[in-house]
Amino acid sequence: MVSQGESSPRDAELAAAEGTKRGTLGKVVTVLAVIIGLYHLFYLLGAFGYLKIFWLAPQHKAISFFCLMMVTFLIYPGRKAPRQGVRWYDFVLIIASSVPMLYMAFFYETVLEHFTFGTSEPYERVLGIIFLIVVLEAIRRTVGWGMVVIVVFFIIHPLISEYLPGVFHGRGFSVARLVNMLYLGEDGVLGMPASIAATMVFAFILFGQVINTTGGATYFIDVAQSLLGHMRGGPAKGAIVASGLFGMISGSTIANIATTGTFTIPLMKRIGYPADFAGGVESVASNGGQIMPPIMGIVAFVMASFLEMSYIKICFYALLPAVLYYIAVFVMVDLQAVKLGLRGLPRSELPSFKKIFWRGWFLPIPIFVLIYLLAVLRYSPEKAALYSVAALVLCTLFSRRTRLTPAKGVAILEGTARGMTTIVAATAGAGIIIGSTVLTGLGVNLSAAVISLSGGNVLALLGLTAMASFILGIGSTGLVCYIMLAILVAPALVQMGILPVAAHLFVFYWGIVAYITPPVCLGVYMASAISGAPVWQTGWWAVRLGIATFILPFMFALNPALLMVGSIGEVSLAALTAVIGITALSCGIQGHMFFYRVNWVQRVIVLIGALTLIYPGLVTDAIGGSLVALVVLWNLGLWRHARSSLAT
Repeated sequence: MVSQGESSPRDAELAAAEGTKRGTLGKVVTVLAVIIGLYHLFYLLGAFGYLKIFWLAPQHKAISFFCLMMVTFLIYPGRKAPRQGVRWYDFVLIIASSVPMLYMAFFYETVLEHFTFGTSEPYERVLGIIFLIVVLEAIRRTVGWGMVVIVVFFIIHPLISEYLPGVFHGRGFSVARLVNMLYLGEDGVLGMPASIAATMVFAFILFGQVINTTGGATYFIDVAQSLLGHMRGGPAKGAIVASGLFGMISGSTIANIATTGTFTIPLMKRIGYPADFAGGVESVASNGGQIMPPIMGIVAFVMASFLEMSYIKICFYALLPAVLYYIAVFVMVDLQAVKLGLRGLPRSELPSFKKIFWRGWFLPIPIFVLIYLLAVLRYSPEKAALYSVAALVLCTLFSRRTRLTPAKGVAILEGTARGMTTIVAATAGAGIIIGSTVLTGLGVNLSAAVISLSGGNVLALLGLTAMASFILGIGSTGLVCYIMLAILVAPALVQMGILPVAAHLFVFYWGIVAYITPPVCLGVYMASAISGAPVWQTGWWAVRLGIATFILPFMFALNPALLMVGSIGEVSLAALTAVIGITALSCGIQGHMFFYRVNWVQRVIVLIGALTLIYPGLVTDAIGGSLVALVVLWNLGLWRHARSSLAT
């Protein structure tokens, strides 16, 4: 949990932004960030292969980690205060992180041999212990204490597992064996998450930085407001669309709120929405970007790798639930506008869609290029992202305003390296969790224990899995959260017969719930900083507005037709009842049905009807539809009676 005395990602990002953009330190960070960005770019483009530097490929993860950890300790302060300079302990941490990684890079063959035969040297164990401590400090600075606690447990668990009862019991391992796995091993700190970060994640952060630098965020906001700003509660509806569009590219709830929220939150407050409600809308809309195809904050590509299916299939399965999510948010925002008597902005105050479109006509092109390369030509994600960046750079040449300059190029590379710092620490933590789990077999034990605890009841199993996913998702990034949950939690659902893609989407949805759910709710922290509203009030609005995040995973886990798995008739019926159900749920929560308020009896009936519509089955659909129709007809009758009374 993030308390007042702890450092959250919001605190760290604000401190980094304030303290490292000025003075000598800022210049040093810029130079290092540009070098790091160029190195990763050259590696992904295969430039080192053309130069016959083939030995670099296996060491790339270690070199990437070394570079990014160095920047991490320069820009993120050890205390909750703006960075004023580099302290002596920051230099110590830089050295302590650099030596173990440089050893891994320059003595790769030796490391591989020692890990394979389990013959690590004492100095390697010392380096490993030092490095694990440094990783924990990097996680604390960039992610927060929540993930530190989780990672510490997984470091200690193999050492004491023989003394623990139940699911946590194991044979126990020595410090040497543990360090051998976590530091030298392929399933440790430099395992799959680090590999993803050093290639795929870098490419997509670069892609997002180029779009943002060329005006992408502003373009999405202006387009959304020009189309929706005049409607009832229009600025909030525009915020939902803009945040969803930009969020699916950025892949970070916090970054999305910081980028789009600075414009959308004040606009929502301007037309009459309370500050806490405005912050809740932005939090929920931005968080939804992580579940919205086609990019889903890079998770779609990692999920495709886990499930061994094509990227386009993942997007296909994830599309309908994401649409339902935004329908729920859209309906609740509209109902709140009705309750408050709010209107949209005058068209004279809104940007012209035609002008906005032609000003940034080229910005959607790289997204279409990306989808084409991924879905049709089946390029690797990082290669597709780089080609999309190239397409965007070419498009910017048509406008002097958007044309990339050396200064913009430096800003893009620096922003990419800065964005990677949080990811690299979190992926190191995920690597530790994976290595520890592989060593002890805790993942298998945990799945068996959860299934046993549920008593074989699928609904109970889903509830237990949801709680576990929520806890593991606290303080983590969306990508790292998914990787951990895919390994630790999803197998239990698959064993009980849940469709694998439904199981993986289920844990991902419940993993990112922590961003909008008090007390941690890191996305809400950022939105509250912009809106000026109390965190708890904003958080509870986010929970209400984001209710679909809690309900939808149960819907598609129990009814795969919502993932468009099944016949056309089954999918159509599931989609229709889900839309009605999620709309009725929104009305019940808001206590309003578009044109009239509902009393508490009607509200209860609508909520029961919504939940029965959500639960799969023809009988429950018929009952739910009847209950919702009853309330609609009931209010229609009252409305007609009131109208006739006025007429007489």
